[in-house]
Amino acid sequence: MRKSTGISIDDKIEVFYKLTDSSKMLNKVIDAHAAKIRKAIRMPFLSAAEFMQPNVVIIGKTEYEAPEDSSDKIELFVCKPCVQVDESKLKKDFGDSIAVSTVRTYLSSISKDVLAKMVKDNGGVITVNLDKTELKLKHKEHFYLDAGDKSGK
Repeated sequence: MRKSTGISIDDKIEVFYKLTDSSKMLNKVIDAHAAKIRKAIRMPFLSAAEFMQPNVVIIGKTEYEAPEDSSDKIELFVCKPCVQVDESKLKKDFGDSIAVSTVRTYLSSISKDVLAKMVKDNGGVITVNLDKTELKLKHKEHFYLDAGDKSGK
């Protein structure tokens, strides 16, 4: 799929998968071989339901179906890496004082390298003012640099 999307082997990407509810065989394949797939592509390979953010930029997608069962399908998404936001933690810590989408948009506007430096320089806490509210956003609690950072893989 790299060739059809025009990305090179050196481009940083994240690959997400989405299985149909009736996926049995493909689900077993993913469970058994996800680590091998991650090693082969050298990029995150993660569940779309758990890790794919609403603001992700999809570079390409494709669908495969099991030859022996046409209802057993997997959809693959090749995406640009993006900041991962923990919506439930933000709502728990800040309530309705901020919109999660505002935090996501703000963090996404900062390059990963700059955001990583901010995290390092400030002990893992970034203080921002959004909608006249000061927020102390904690790395690996409120946000992650990308899907690999969040998954630990």
